Amino acid sequence: MDDWTPVVRLCDRVHARFQALCRRSLDRIRLELPGYAVVPPGDHLAVVNEQLRRRVVAISQHRRLDAEDLSLVEELAKLRARQGVTLDILVAGFHIGERELWRSLCDQAQDAAPLLPEVAGLMLESLHDLTSVIAEAHTDELRGLQSHRITLSQRLLELLDTTGGADEARRIAETIGFDPGEEYVAVVWRSNEQRQFLSGAAQREMEQHARVLALAYQDVDVHFVGQVVDLPRLTSAIRRHLPDGRIGVGLSRASLSGAASSLAEARLALSVATPDDVAAFSDVWFEACVLSRIDLIEPIVRDALAIARGNPQLVQTVWIYSEMGMSIAATARSMHLHANTVTYRLERWAELTGWNPRTFGGLARSVSVYRLLSESLG
Repeated sequence: MDDWTPVVRLCDRVHARFQALCRRSLDRIRLELPGYAVVPPGDHLAVVNEQLRRRVVAISQHRRLDAEDLSLVEELAKLRARQGVTLDILVAGFHIGERELWRSLCDQAQDAAPLLPEVAGLMLESLHDLTSVIAEAHTDELRGLQSHRITLSQRLLELLDTTGGADEARRIAETIGFDPGEEYVAVVWRSNEQRQFLSGAAQREMEQHARVLALAYQDVDVHFVGQVVDLPRLTSAIRRHLPDGRIGVGLSRASLSGAASSLAEARLALSVATPDDVAAFSDVWFEACVLSRIDLIEPIVRDALAIARGNPQLVQTVWIYSEMGMSIAATARSMHLHANTVTYRLERWAELTGWNPRTFGGLARSVSVYRLLSESLG
């Protein structure tokens, strides 16, 4: 009798209860690894069945996994990458399958018990082989997918800036995964100094904060258009990975034409964004729209802007006054001034410019001048 014959008989016993082993393995994998929810259960069971069958055959034949076994593992790793199963979850799934197989071998060992250490050695060697193949194939596939996605995203955002190409934009949006029934929202980051790029890891992190997210570069801007976006987390991640810049956010809008509008709004919001705050168009639309056409209003604000440059404390007081809800008392507390000093500065500004900041029109014009001054000073 060959020394390995007890293990062959053990493998036969395991195979006799093979469907129960596969079902148990599948249940444990899907319970312990929720990331496998993207894989249809029926397809998943067929894969578990095939992979465990090959493990049992390899053990029965006293060998590690062969080239054909590893080729199937390689193709599976690529498929899982396309389905969105992360590498760590994929590898963990194989480990759970090996664990359940080992338990079955131990439970039915009988006369093969003395050979279990050697069986374990073979299984560990095979697990090492397939893990290496999985890691390389999954990483290569993911890199290719990411590159393709970036290319599509770049093209989509270029099309949103044009009047034509609606059909192409729709096809690309669907390919990326956008849902025609969901609203889009745009976020734009603009560098204070020079163009910057996100690492692959940073991009993948940001994609976790939206159901679907497209990213593209344009000059010193990085554009994001997404659906079902967690804006606080996304903007926080942007600030962490792209610290030296400003962030503008557009309105949430339906359809691809709405996405184009949201993108335009996010860019407008950047005109009044500061390094410390996220400028949402819904909050800053008035100032943003005014400042976006400085070429038209320059003759109107030219004299006031010169006065603001010569009297920065006056225009700053007007700005704080607007931020404090037109309350002299609150402005005085915020600036650590006496209320009479605040009143004097407001009146002096009105006297010099002809714009009374205690009226809506005068205050709106004055705030626009403050924003223009702040923009010119960087």
